[in-house]
Amino acid sequence: MKYLQVHKNRVERKEITGSTVKNYIKPIKLFCEKMDIIIPWNKITRAMPKGRKYANDRAPTDEEIRKTLEYPDRRIRPIIHTMASSGIRLGAWDFLRWRDISPMIKDSKIIAAKITVYAEEDEEYFSFMTNEAYEGLGEWMDYRKQCGEMINENSWVMRNL
Repeated sequence: MKYLQVHKNRVERKEITGSTVKNYIKPIKLFCEKMDIIIPWNKITRAMPKGRKYANDRAPTDEEIRKTLEYPDRRIRPIIHTMASSGIRLGAWDFLRWRDISPMIKDSKIIAAKITVYAEEDEEYFSFMTNEAYEGLGEWMDYRKQCGEMINENSWVMRNL
């Protein structure tokens, strides 16, 4: 109970959120279950601080997007356009290869692109991006080719400079 009280105090001091306290209790609960230690978890969890069951996220405003696009790193523009138009999260870039993005063509023009997010993972899904986002990624890949990098379908879409 002292351990729980320490974390409740941290919540009151706004060092952590109420939802985070559960993450400190989970390994203890699992250990007790594995060791057949009987603990009245119902009583303990009633004393835990309540947390929000939703994130406090919001879509960026047009002005915030415009301001971010001014950043001088040439990777920012395709990243922002791709994330804003496809809805992918930041962590998706760690899985994204060039083969996971395919243009959609109508009347000999690229109108959009299909993006496979978390390809070959359990969480795999697909989304779509604007032609502007696709063209920005294409320009980024062309730039890397011009700098001597061997680009193919297995190339990571984004990388460290």
